[in-house]
Amino acid sequence: MSGSEDLRAQHDWAERAHVVCNSGGALAMSLKRWVLTRELDRVTAAANIHLARMTAHRYSLQRKVDTGDRRRSFGLDLEVLDSTTGRPRSTSTLSGGEQFQASLALALGLADVVSHGGSASGKRFEALFVDEGFGSLDPQSLDDAIEALHQLHASGRMVGAITHVDAMKQQLHVGIEVRRLPDGAGSTLVVNP
Repeated sequence: MSGSEDLRAQHDWAERAHVVCNSGGALAMSLKRWVLTRELDRVTAAANIHLARMTAHRYSLQRKVDTGDRRRSFGLDLEVLDSTTGRPRSTSTLSGGEQFQASLALALGLADVVSHGGSASGKRFEALFVDEGFGSLDPQSLDDAIEALHQLHASGRMVGAITHVDAMKQQLHVGIEVRRLPDGAGSTLVVNP
């Protein structure tokens, strides 16, 4: 192959790579979106371990692969698989408590992936803070969520839950408590070792 033929072949390969990376080519999605879908699959797989515990294996999450409307971007939407029906459905059909469980599971799954060097980050995160939402859970779901937090703590992670739900305060160690001052003009922190 002559020098100009070699350059032409390199140019053709570069042109095809450019088309795939920017317009999706045969993938029908950009390279950036394709990479993100692979990472979302890792996070979802990790999240499903937590969600299975919290929902007695009723729900699992999966990335929606149906392209649907070709005019919109696709590949990063999630749907829930309900084991009672065996069919996927929109996550918007979950109740408030179920949505919280799915969100908590995704947060825990993301923490798992990132703490194990997700995307070659080289970082390990040992702490996780979960803000409110526990009040939307029924008693059994609340117990399941607390058990998931206990398991994370037992694995060596520090877990901080920000809550005013009494059942959580009774089942989890209260490390920092915010108490309102008697005059109502502020609050104070109580640190419990």
